[in-house]
Amino acid sequence: MSSLLLQWSPYALLPVLTATLATVMVARLSSERRYQSVMLLRGLLFAIAIWSLGNAAETVAASIAGKLLGVRIAYLGVVAVPVLFFLWLCAYLEHLPGRKRWTAASLAVLPLLTWVLALTSDSHELMWYDLSLVTHEEFVDWQASRGVAWRIQLFYGYGLIVASWALLAFEYVTARWPRQHTLLLFFASCIPVIPSLIYVSGVSEPLLRADLTPSAFALSVAWLATIAEDPLQRRLPLSHAGIIASIRQPILVTDANGRIAMSNPSAASLLDRTSEALEGEDARTLLPFDALSEGANGTYRMYVHGEARMVEARLAPVKDRWRQSLGWIIQLADRTEEVRLEQATERAVVTLAARADALEEAGRAKTSFLATVSHELRTPLGAIIGFAELVKDGMAGALTEAERETATEIHETGTDLLRQVNSLLDLEKSEAGALSLRADSVDIDRIAIELQHGFRRRAMRAEVALEITPPATGQRYVLDAAKIRQMLSNMLGFLLGRTPGGGRIRIAIAIRGGVLDIRCTQTGEGVEAPEVKALLEPFWQASGEESGAVGNRELSLGMALVFRLVDLHGGRLDVAQVDTQTATYHLRIPQLDASDSKGVRPLALRDSA
Repeated sequence: MSSLLLQWSPYALLPVLTATLATVMVARLSSERRYQSVMLLRGLLFAIAIWSLGNAAETVAASIAGKLLGVRIAYLGVVAVPVLFFLWLCAYLEHLPGRKRWTAASLAVLPLLTWVLALTSDSHELMWYDLSLVTHEEFVDWQASRGVAWRIQLFYGYGLIVASWALLAFEYVTARWPRQHTLLLFFASCIPVIPSLIYVSGVSEPLLRADLTPSAFALSVAWLATIAEDPLQRRLPLSHAGIIASIRQPILVTDANGRIAMSNPSAASLLDRTSEALEGEDARTLLPFDALSEGANGTYRMYVHGEARMVEARLAPVKDRWRQSLGWIIQLADRTEEVRLEQATERAVVTLAARADALEEAGRAKTSFLATVSHELRTPLGAIIGFAELVKDGMAGALTEAERETATEIHETGTDLLRQVNSLLDLEKSEAGALSLRADSVDIDRIAIELQHGFRRRAMRAEVALEITPPATGQRYVLDAAKIRQMLSNMLGFLLGRTPGGGRIRIAIAIRGGVLDIRCTQTGEGVEAPEVKALLEPFWQASGEESGAVGNRELSLGMALVFRLVDLHGGRLDVAQVDTQTATYHLRIPQLDASDSKGVRPLALRDSA
């Protein structure tokens, strides 16, 4: 026991304080995630604490054995600190190879061998020899001659410090990191060198005989600890903060623990907080993330002062070259109005779809109704027309002139009504795309004569002069004969219904350049050409004043079918108002091929002013 005598020395206080400071910093760093640089920093601080405790033990020991025990404890930190400092700086500056860490581990071979020699120094003189005690007024010190292994380890440690300076010089020249940051690291690495040189120089004053190197290392590491705790600050130095602040889109930057390290004014405005209030807040509580990952991209509902907002978040990881996570960049966007618009659009689409279904159902009901009614009308109408014709021709017995006139009027009225029913059916066929053409060689002159004869009595009753000029006798033209008759009959019926008494209707039919040219001129007091859009409506009717003649509300149903038949032939119909008493309807219909058969196409008509 006498070999481990102790003494009181105030010079032991500084190593104890240094060890305490290093232990506190290790405890503080223990809550951080296991980054490579942070783990090395913990090891460095732990080695400094061991070095300091060994120095304290050596200082309070009053015997050779006690001082040698303290030195051996301290030497574990002595050999480890330069290696760990160099490795930490490499990792911090991202120069430590990820897949060849055995090369970094090789740096510790010589220090470990030196420590083993220190533990076994009693059996050789490679570390120390000629050990003796030196008594001062305040305490008992010791002295020894230093061996070859001690000197090799000394130069090896200084070599690692010089290598650190070379690495920092490289960083300063290449400017990968901000140069003021590199200079800070350089000054911090210089702090331990000065007291180390003073100690190994063998200065005889008692205070300077104490080894202040671990305290200097602790001071330099404490200086850089705040930066080392948050590797994201290396990725986003202060110069980058200005760039993020200038981005208009809301941006949050978190550390690897998910706590917000930086935000720009746009993000603060969106979240209705200050940047200072956001700093340090957990992004997973601010936005309802299950976890910070690239799979967390999406739109989230959050409440700002009770108001619901839809915020889109896109996350991008910040990693070093070894794929270690340094933090996250979260790009935000306020999608509240867009989401509301999408929801309103979806509701409108559903409503429109329901209305479209209802309209489609109504269309089917209308088609079925018209087909049924038309069929039910055509049968009795055919019978009425047939009986009226028998009566007017005297087949049922001799008739007076008044009776013959009445029978003729019944026959013509029935024929007109049947034509309207047929038009209604054909109109439904055209809307269903079921209307087609049949090419025939047509005698246009004969059709003109039939029209003149068929509408003569009706024109007389309406007191309208009707004049139809056919083309040259014997001219034939390839058309659908039934459709041409129906087209001209509907056109003439429409004009008679809209021409006032005393007016005139002229129809000039000619064949010019392979095109059937039909020009209808309507004259009379107050004659007005309706708009084409109105004529295209099947059930549009002019008022009594607009019709001009005896309140006759004839039949835009027929004109709607005329437009479709003209288009089916590939022709054109122009409507024009010449003056206050004249309107013209100009039809141009090309000749069909003998084998031509067409379906309904979209209308391409125009209204000429």
